[in-house]
Amino acid sequence: MKTQLSDTPTFTLYTTIEAIDRFTSLLQTGIIVPAARGVSIGAFLEALPGFTANYITEQVQTIFLNGTATDDMETPLDGDAPVLAISAAMPGLAGAIFRRNSLHAALRTVKKTMKSNSATDEITVILKLFNAIARDRGVQLLQNGVIIKAANVTAFLANRAPLMQLLLDAEVNGNQTSSSSLAHLLPTFDTIKLTFCN
Repeated sequence: MKTQLSDTPTFTLYTTIEAIDRFTSLLQTGIIVPAARGVSIGAFLEALPGFTANYITEQVQTIFLNGTATDDMETPLDGDAPVLAISAAMPGLAGAIFRRNSLHAALRTVKKTMKSNSATDEITVILKLFNAIARDRGVQLLQNGVIIKAANVTAFLANRAPLMQLLLDAEVNGNQTSSSSLAHLLPTFDTIKLTFCN
């Protein structure tokens, strides 16, 4: 999967700065981030807005790469659209097992890392942000604009009528539209650039 940012339609949603925080759980569905093939998890995260080395060390406590927990920030991102999920510390035994550098790490199931045969130098990473990470960094990401599957946005908004009422205005590629028309417009696209403005 290769996403050309220049060909991606832009959806701009207007709401209050306080309300943008209510939309950050959308980031759990995954955003598409272009990256250099083989870039380390650590370098990839540090390139994101607000993800300083100190923040990553202190707050990013659980990392899953293609469904497998990993502790090593030097692990390279490769393969076809690798899925990287990050969160703050999770509660309970499961949280202890999957926490970075946990004493219980030996209880994890280990999967073999798959590599791509592609010769391209760029990949698209599916990044999923959970719990405190989404709350801490989600607003800035949404204000900067994220590439996301239109179907994910459609499903998210369809189940959250109160959030729809927080949308003051909407634009598609700079052309004004009503927020109520989003349910009809979004399914006509595969991938969009979603930006929130206040």
